[in-house]
Amino acid sequence: MEGRSKPVAGVVTASVAARAWPTLLDRYVGGELAAAVGFGLAVFGALLVGNEFFYLGRLLLDRGIPTGALLELLAYRTPYVLFFCVPMATLLGTILAYGRLRETRELEAMQTGGVSLGRIALPAVALGAVASVVTFWVGEVLVPLAAQRYVEALPRVGASALRTSVRHGVLFRERTPDGAVLVVAADRLDLDAGTLEGVTVQEQRGGRVVRVVEAQRARWTQEGWWFERGRMVSVEEGAVLSEFERMLLRIPRTPAEIAPPARSSGEMSTWEIRAELERRRRSGEPTRGLEVDWHGKFALPGSALAFAVLGVGLAVARKEAGRRGMGFGLAVVAILAYYVLITATTLLGQAGRLPPWLAAWLPDLSAAGCGVWILWRHR
Repeated sequence: MEGRSKPVAGVVTASVAARAWPTLLDRYVGGELAAAVGFGLAVFGALLVGNEFFYLGRLLLDRGIPTGALLELLAYRTPYVLFFCVPMATLLGTILAYGRLRETRELEAMQTGGVSLGRIALPAVALGAVASVVTFWVGEVLVPLAAQRYVEALPRVGASALRTSVRHGVLFRERTPDGAVLVVAADRLDLDAGTLEGVTVQEQRGGRVVRVVEAQRARWTQEGWWFERGRMVSVEEGAVLSEFERMLLRIPRTPAEIAPPARSSGEMSTWEIRAELERRRRSGEPTRGLEVDWHGKFALPGSALAFAVLGVGLAVARKEAGRRGMGFGLAVVAILAYYVLITATTLLGQAGRLPPWLAAWLPDLSAAGCGVWILWRHR
């Protein structure tokens, strides 16, 4: 309310700002932030969890899956939702807390008492740093663990059709110890049977194709891949064609290593993404997209800190930001702009137009930069 005043507004002075941290100012503003961020977690958590609930419910209940299994799968998806929810709640909470301080003129009273706007924003920065650490921990520890449990639970609850063991349109490259490059394409991969169907292998040396192997089927064994009922063309020997019933090619990859990962890069830890990057580099596969994702595992948690700075700036710029409707609207617009920007920079990073680290971090730098610029203008 416009006429309401709290004791802290009249007693905050420059001497308060000089005391050891945390000061009365920090505790007071921190209390406002904690309540507002809690509200943000409730709002965005309900929206995102509800979206997952309806998605899983539509897929599972049509197949007659019991409600208990649906709730179990939903619980395994919750850490992934929390990974995105914490930064958004930090933005909304910061806008509401500082917007209310501005609306009740407490922010003005603090500045009149000699406290700079940067010092007043320090609790939000501290909160954003803590939120970034929490978000990184959730993404590094809880999300991969829950994603693995989610994949393991699907067959047990009778929903294995959601994660089929059959892959279509398989294509990969493998570098052999003697320097040759094998380009393998197959129409179909059956993980359970350990077979490739409609498979073609090109062996390249020095950038030239020296041998082509085609087979109806290839079966995995500990020795390698046994190709069945096929033919081979040796280009180096003048395009000599020969047919075979069975032939062994020592391609070291197992069916599980050929198949795309069951989890997306967002559901993997940083060291799992790093291991996949090393594997792709050894086989000569493109890695730029996954490099962007690896940096994104750090940049997305960092958005909580960037959002905290931006939230203070938006609250200072708009007097009505303390009202929940206006604050929520500002937060939604800022989040949409952030995700439009991160989509654009990710595409540019994958296309090689931006370095992978810049593609991941540019949205955070932009959000924090906007917040700092607004605060500097209203200092």
